[in-house]
Amino acid sequence: MKRSGKPIAQQFNLSLLSAVPATISQDKQKELKLALIELLTDAVCPSQDEREDRGGEDESQTHR
Repeated sequence: MKRSGKPIAQQFNLSLLSAVPATISQDKQKELKLALIELLTDAVCPSQDEREDRGGEDESQTHR
């Protein structure tokens, strides 16, 4: 088998089984859930301002 000319990068395999779960308060969990929902919603449905920044809904028609 040929060896690559590239240097071998060191890889660290971290065990997920030995990780200690973080303890998060109920209030913080709720806050994080709401923030995640907001991020996902904004990613799927950008606001009107963001659509206008990218040229609006009819941008493809302007180049005809």
